[in-house]
Amino acid sequence: MWNGGRADDWLDYLSNKGQEITLILSNKQPLQEKINIYEKPDNLEDGATYIAHSYKEEDINQVMWLCPVTLFVFGEYPEIIYYKVI
Repeated sequence: MWNGGRADDWLDYLSNKGQEITLILSNKQPLQEKINIYEKPDNLEDGATYIAHSYKEEDINQVMWLCPVTLFVFGEYPEIIYYKVI
């Protein structure tokens, strides 16, 4: 079970502590997995907090902060970010 709190810890978990990982991300098209917004920022430049409820049907329920690059990529902090590890 992953027990991190930062996005880089989450990526380490997804990659099984590998040196590299590739994800497909979408805020519209449902993919294999998803993270949900946990706390919206008051100031958009502060980043947002998301929760990963599960991965590959394993409950992880871990909260992580995503920096404002999320805002740059999606133009918002989506309620749901879908992803697939490839």
